[in-house]
Amino acid sequence: MGKRLVSYDWRIAGGLLAVTMVVVLLAFGETVLGIGAIWWRSETYAHGVLVVPIAIYLLWQRRHYLAQAAPGVQPWALLPLGAAGVLWSVGSLGAVQAFQHFALYGMLLGSVWLVVGNVPLRRAAFPLVFLVFAVPFGDFLIIPLQDFTTHFTVAGIRLLGVPIYREGYDLALPSGNWRVAEVCSGLRYVIASLVLGVLYAHLMYRSRWRQGAFVVISLIVPVVANGLRAVGVIMLGHLSGMRLAVGVDHLIYGWVFFTVVMLALFLIGAVWREDGPRQSIPQSAASAVPTSRAPAQHLRLPKALSVWMLGLAMVAVWPLAVSWMEAHNDHTAPVLEPPQISDRRWSDLPITDWLPHFEGPRAFLTQVYLGGDGPVGLAIAYYNNQSQDSELVSWRNTLVGRGMGAWGEIDHGHRRIRLAHGTVEVHETLIHKPGSRMLAWSWYWTPQGTTLSATTVKLRAALGRLVGRGDDAARVVVYVPVDRDEQHSRGSLQAFLADAWPVLDQELANAYRQAAAQ
Repeated sequence: MGKRLVSYDWRIAGGLLAVTMVVVLLAFGETVLGIGAIWWRSETYAHGVLVVPIAIYLLWQRRHYLAQAAPGVQPWALLPLGAAGVLWSVGSLGAVQAFQHFALYGMLLGSVWLVVGNVPLRRAAFPLVFLVFAVPFGDFLIIPLQDFTTHFTVAGIRLLGVPIYREGYDLALPSGNWRVAEVCSGLRYVIASLVLGVLYAHLMYRSRWRQGAFVVISLIVPVVANGLRAVGVIMLGHLSGMRLAVGVDHLIYGWVFFTVVMLALFLIGAVWREDGPRQSIPQSAASAVPTSRAPAQHLRLPKALSVWMLGLAMVAVWPLAVSWMEAHNDHTAPVLEPPQISDRRWSDLPITDWLPHFEGPRAFLTQVYLGGDGPVGLAIAYYNNQSQDSELVSWRNTLVGRGMGAWGEIDHGHRRIRLAHGTVEVHETLIHKPGSRMLAWSWYWTPQGTTLSATTVKLRAALGRLVGRGDDAARVVVYVPVDRDEQHSRGSLQAFLADAWPVLDQELANAYRQAAAQ
């Protein structure tokens, strides 16, 4: 089974490949449009618009080299097609866009392998691998990069002899205040540098170690450069009395600085360029036009076409299966009422102007409770029938950051809380704005239990939809103002949860039964 079942003319291969690509793009059209929308709205992933034509151009450059290899149906390609289908289904059922996007990429690669076979696939390896950069991924790096940039900036400014005070991502200098926002993390620089670095290394070097070394350098340089950019922007604002680099111009300065750094990196890299034929394209094949092609073996062509049609069926079956499962997981929106918690009274007066931000919840509840340990706020966002615009685990849903005005995060972490019925875990976030601080504890609720893991929530949602239980889940947030010290505020939250935890768990379980029954 490792050998091609049949070899045929490239005209037949081209036709089969064109039909296969059309089937893939139509079957997974929603995923394709989702990727395109991210390219369009996100500056971080706008490079994806260029990745596809660059890959096509690189394939066109290799057309004569590819034409010398006889294409043929490869049955082993059915395995990655099946694996990609499973990954896409899990991503679709669990509303995990990254799974869907990478699965689409796997579908495209598996389809090419199915139609052309091993040798043409190897000869087209780099353009096809380069296509992975069309997949929008990397958001998980925002927080680590934001942390590094903040540490680097504080150290750099102190090294220059300027006093600076840090509270979370907020920085205070004698001349004014700054914030290392998510957009300042440098992710867009890192991804752009990586894409350009991989392409440059492929075009300029022949040995694998030089290519690898340049790619590693293209990852390190933008991280350090972004730290230097942040130091430079803040110092420019400081020395100008907060007249320069305090508005949109500091973003312009950043891109100009990044462009200069990349040009310097490429000029230095050119010193060690390696001329001559690429290892993957022999010099004799780079410009040669094939004199003959492998003859089509029409006697066995029907058998090959049956394998190809099986591959098409494996591509098309997954969206149909997911649609069927979604139709059998249609839950209604539950009604959330403020639960009565011990002898605590309800209050219509808000504790603060802060509230966690959630987009598209099926039900949303906020309530302030008054007790002997002071006011405590409660917020619950309940989701089911989740989709791209309405999903619990999403970058749009946040306690601080996007669209939260002056509120910013000081610190966060996990905390184990001992209650009467046992020990529970919560995610603790300390947030602030000038003159006010809040302490928030939060966790995820699912019908299978509570968790702090977003991945666990996604997997439970996918499994629930797979077996017909739905993808219901919620985020619970309790919060108090920090009037004295953090420890006192923690005591207020712990006292509240001692009364509220079993009540909230029962309230959400009732909401789930209500949503599933109607």
